[in-house]
Amino acid sequence: MTDRPADPNRDFAVHVAGELSRAGHVALFAGGCVRDRLLGKAPKDYDVATDAPPAAVRKLFGRRRTLAVGESFGVIVVLPDRQRFPGAQQVEVATFREETGYADGRRPDAVRFSTPEADAQRRDFTINGLFENPATGGVIDYVAGAADLKAGVLRAIGDPAERMREDKLRLLRAVRFAATLKFTLDPSTADAVRSEADGLPSVSGERIGAEMRRILADPQRAAGVRLLEEVALLGPVAPAVDALPAERRERTVAVLDALGAEPVPFPLGLAALLIEVGSVRKTAAAWRLSNDEAQRAGDLLADATALDGFDALPPHRKKRLLARDHAADLIALTAALRRADGRPTVDADAAAAYLAAHAREELAPAPLLTGADLIAAGMRPGPEFKALLDRAYDAQLDGRVRTTEDALAFVL
Repeated sequence: MTDRPADPNRDFAVHVAGELSRAGHVALFAGGCVRDRLLGKAPKDYDVATDAPPAAVRKLFGRRRTLAVGESFGVIVVLPDRQRFPGAQQVEVATFREETGYADGRRPDAVRFSTPEADAQRRDFTINGLFENPATGGVIDYVAGAADLKAGVLRAIGDPAERMREDKLRLLRAVRFAATLKFTLDPSTADAVRSEADGLPSVSGERIGAEMRRILADPQRAAGVRLLEEVALLGPVAPAVDALPAERRERTVAVLDALGAEPVPFPLGLAALLIEVGSVRKTAAAWRLSNDEAQRAGDLLADATALDGFDALPPHRKKRLLARDHAADLIALTAALRRADGRPTVDADAAAAYLAAHAREELAPAPLLTGADLIAAGMRPGPEFKALLDRAYDAQLDGRVRTTEDALAFVL
């Protein structure tokens, strides 16, 4: 008999559920962790649903080991004992609840603690409405989610239009789940998304950006963007892309597809999405992206043609390009552009070979010549310093100068 692979997250979640059960409460795994296990995937985290009210959860595990992150909604975070459960993540424990009224299209106006069946009914999609008995692994299904999971269908629980109106972020989540899981979006659910698409701007930029990070980094990124277009969400999410002529939108999707069948860093996926737009600024601001994400995607767009004719570039140009932090992503984007256009990937292949053949210190060695050397040679600091230092560094990268004295003589 083969032992189950060690999973500290599951072990701790089982412990949390077990403690609740021993205290006389119902405690079940809920949502994504159940879905992922049934799909044969290792869950990234575990949620526990229980009939224990928040105060009872905090009393059971102690205030030092719990965080009341959403106590009014019945949500308590339980922190692991690092000695007993090294490497385990925290577990979110939520009291079974019903929700009513969503005036802001995001949060319920009122919450009432309830039953497992009622709790399942207030969730978004059937595949996310499943429960699991942590002790036995048995699945508890009040919403026919197991059948949809087996059939590969993403379906809203209950009335699709009502589910979408309750939380407008579900519009994007429908696209993300359908695309990344390679599921079919149930027609009634798709119609509900379309009918509510104009309401997506009420969702915060951060929440939209968080969903788009997951879509664009996923191997099914092209399918995700196609589905955004099909359900009328591309305009609210990425108006600059939606405004492109049809043939340029098609090229955008082709580039996303040509990035390949593996996950990619989000800035690379974003650069591919905006390749026909040419700028990341408005999208980054709308999605509230970090400065680093926006900068990396912007650098990729700016350098999108920099590897053209790579073999003919002088050594200093090759080295400067490939010494950048985004070099691997730039190679991947260049290859994707070539594949999308039906052209050979020789430039990207040559750059990849060059990068593999040169150590970091060869691509970006310490400069032989510095500003201090120019000052010591009698020059006064000024705007020309940078141009002189760049000339000296290019000559160093080309192998034309090998000492500080050679570099100084080269620029003076």
